[in-house]
Amino acid sequence: MLEFIYIIIAAVFLALTVVDLFRERNWKRQLTHIIVLIPLILRVLQIK
Repeated sequence: MLEFIYIIIAAVFLALTVVDLFRERNWKRQLTHIIVLIPLILRVLQIK
């Protein structure tokens, strides 16, 4: 149950980061978003 909640929280942060990535115009900030996305994607997919 706790692991399921963890995955949901990570998925919500992943979705919010993706939305913010496409709204951002500055390429440096987009790069930062992509760097943040990588661990979030791995956590949602449960790849450690």
